[in-house]
Amino acid sequence: MTMISPKIQKKSFLSVAVMAASFVPTVVFSLEVTPPEIEETIVTISRIEQPLDDVIGSVSQFTAEDIRQVQPYDLNDMFDLQPGVDVLRSGSRGANSSIQIRGSSSEQSLIMVNGVRIASATSGASTYQLVPPELIGRVEILRGAASALYGSDAIGGVVNITTKAGTLNSKGINLGVDYGSHNYHRASVAGNYAGDTVGVAGAVIRESSDGIDSLIHEGALDPDSDADGYERLGGGVNLSYRPDDLTEITFLGFTNSNDSSYDGGLGTIRDPYQDSSLTVYQLSGARRVNEFYRTTLAVGRGADDSVDRARNPSEQFSESIYNTTNVSVSWLNQIDFSGQTLVLGFENLTADVESSQVYTNRDGEAVDSRSVDAIFGQLVGGVSDFSYALGLRRDDASGIGAENSANIGGSYTFVDNHKIHVRFAEGFIVPTFNSAYYPEYAYEWPPGQYHVYQGNPDLEPEQSDSFEIAYEGSFSFFSLGGALYRKEVTNLIETAYSVLEDGTNFSTPSNVREADIQGVELVGSVSSDKLGSLSAAFDYLDAVDVSESEAQPLNNRAKRTLRLAWQKTSGAVELGMQAKIQSGRKVSERYAESGYTAGYGVANATFAYQVSDHIRVQAKLNNIFDKEYTLNPSYNEDGRNWVAGVKVTF
Repeated sequence: MTMISPKIQKKSFLSVAVMAASFVPTVVFSLEVTPPEIEETIVTISRIEQPLDDVIGSVSQFTAEDIRQVQPYDLNDMFDLQPGVDVLRSGSRGANSSIQIRGSSSEQSLIMVNGVRIASATSGASTYQLVPPELIGRVEILRGAASALYGSDAIGGVVNITTKAGTLNSKGINLGVDYGSHNYHRASVAGNYAGDTVGVAGAVIRESSDGIDSLIHEGALDPDSDADGYERLGGGVNLSYRPDDLTEITFLGFTNSNDSSYDGGLGTIRDPYQDSSLTVYQLSGARRVNEFYRTTLAVGRGADDSVDRARNPSEQFSESIYNTTNVSVSWLNQIDFSGQTLVLGFENLTADVESSQVYTNRDGEAVDSRSVDAIFGQLVGGVSDFSYALGLRRDDASGIGAENSANIGGSYTFVDNHKIHVRFAEGFIVPTFNSAYYPEYAYEWPPGQYHVYQGNPDLEPEQSDSFEIAYEGSFSFFSLGGALYRKEVTNLIETAYSVLEDGTNFSTPSNVREADIQGVELVGSVSSDKLGSLSAAFDYLDAVDVSESEAQPLNNRAKRTLRLAWQKTSGAVELGMQAKIQSGRKVSERYAESGYTAGYGVANATFAYQVSDHIRVQAKLNNIFDKEYTLNPSYNEDGRNWVAGVKVTF
């Protein structure tokens, strides 16, 4: 099956700016149908709060209530239920993870906490799994390019994790204790307070697990077989101060440290482990000056720190240190007039690197920082049943140059609660420090075979053009939605290999690939008192490398994915089930003789009983049928496992 859509031609910034208007409405996959009297809002799609029904874009979201029902270990369990989102792990829970949005790699998708970027400047990866579920109020996922709003890293989409201070609706303290397979322990304390002017939300969490043996050792370079466990300790606080109805000041402070074992990749390290941490601080102030104008100023800092060590003192292993910070200063201005809204913003983003490696530019000078200055505008509104959005942004990155991005689209509402919409958007991503500035690195493996890797400071940003058309509609007790999309990515960065005259294998990143990604998303949900809430999502993805004379599928992308989620409450009892069925992925023949991994299906079940107003007991059984499968072809996934706990609320 191949989706047929019109060829998207590359457009200049000016030509895009004069095209007629708007973003794409929402395709929503939720674990529970929201009662119609509650008006949900979304922020990520236009950087201002909008009613969900008015949003133009392919968006999904989940809330603290969804998280409570699913009982996740971490955010990966929630992402597994979202349309267009695929999770890849380097082993079982606790291992490094990444997500793909509509076939785009993790480095091509922007992940934020309260609008603060958390990706590592060196690798481009985000340790989002270190954000504890207890701190989360809502997670919004924009599927599709959004560089006109957020700049670099938004080819695939945007994930914004919002903490609880902005969604306070209760007062109290929550205590939780969990125990599960592989000696899993978790203890948490979380609290809320919502007054007339002050809101506070905070949590402290500690968890640990002995883990499983993550690495598939057959043919692997590291022969050691051992369990790869982890320990985490973290917490955070969110403060909100509202001196009057027109002003709000908020502060977020969050940190989580992680000590995890893993298997060495080059066979030179025995029993290695990594100390890592994710820390986010943000201070923001917003004021509605009058009925026409609202302004917001925010300063944020996200730090991703990691150091690799060997537990065995006899190992001759130098520590690998990669500490990066992303500092952002943004000024957002919202101007409302005649039913339309103009958003104007100014942003400075600075990434700093502290590493055991010395990153250098083409002149051999040390590079440890990169700064981006940006200005952007977004116009949203509508007339009668037609809505539109038009966005433009210009980013000027030090050492890279200027990039212009645009998005346009429109939506039309026909009958009641039925919409059709179309959207075009540009995206780009600047090279990471590892790709552009990594110093010459030489190693020998196997004995007698020499390799040299070096960054390429002449890399150009990856570019994308995205197009989608979508429908959404709601009926008396069920809703349906679907989207067709196509994305062309040029200047894809891939490591290029060559052999030097002395026989040394030399590799360096290069802009050598082009990708054509197209797909279909279908979603639906139904809810009734007897049935409960049932949601389903089906994804078809055709992602190919078109840089060669004969197009080839991109590695590690599943063509077909079906997700199901059911939730039923009967008195004090809550029952739930989640299932994911996925086709195989193309991988290197090193991992599978056929070049493809096998498809798989996994199902999880949840149970909860509200003993009293203050005590809740719950349990979850994961991988009910003990399916053997792999997401990353070098690593095992866990078999049947369980966790049970008690939650006490005061």
